[in-house]
Amino acid sequence: MAELDDRDLDFICAAAEATKTVSSCIAFCTLTPLWIWLTLYMVNQSSVSLSLEDFTIADVQTSNVSAPNQTFIYFKLHLENKKDVMSLDYGNLSLSFSYYRGSDDIVQLANYTIQKFHQGISKKTNQQTSVMLNPGISWREISKNATSVISRVDLAGVVRFSQLHYFKSKKRKIMAWAKVELDPVSGNRMSKKAVRLKHTIKHHVSGWITFFFVVMIIATICSPLSLSIIFLIE
Repeated sequence: MAELDDRDLDFICAAAEATKTVSSCIAFCTLTPLWIWLTLYMVNQSSVSLSLEDFTIADVQTSNVSAPNQTFIYFKLHLENKKDVMSLDYGNLSLSFSYYRGSDDIVQLANYTIQKFHQGISKKTNQQTSVMLNPGISWREISKNATSVISRVDLAGVVRFSQLHYFKSKKRKIMAWAKVELDPVSGNRMSKKAVRLKHTIKHHVSGWITFFFVVMIIATICSPLSLSIIFLIE
């Protein structure tokens, strides 16, 4: 068997180095999009935080005799994106306000829609406004002979998770709710702490998605180019 001269060895080393580079590029280009895709599908519920930092129901007196007094809900909704690698795209968020007239008797008070908005990575957003109660309902009527008033806030809408501005998840339904105890005299919330909304983000990750991702990893690692890298390293 003929011995290899220096030029042959240099050629073999160069070819091995080129193979290693090409294999690394293929592995990167194959696995990176798959990894981003999978993380968008399997995002954790705790990545989103919603809380009511302010909530008050109050009657507003008018000087106009012909105009009836009106009742408003003043609220400040705090939304936080806890992900340090993903931004959020919220669709319209529908808020529904109600209160418990009895243990099983819920009375609708008002509705409000927060227009769609973008929330950047690790950013906080405050939505603060007032909503007029439905006609015929006043705080005086709600709080009459009550030691406390239990109000309820429900939120429903859609959200998309975005990574690197180009990779986006499908729209996912988000639902949140919370009970707020109000002082019957002032109409302010009894707790001095912000009221956290319990929430759920609906997404269905098929077992086939995870299986496909694992198969792709194994196939990439076991490809001839990847095996060449392993052989050269050894």
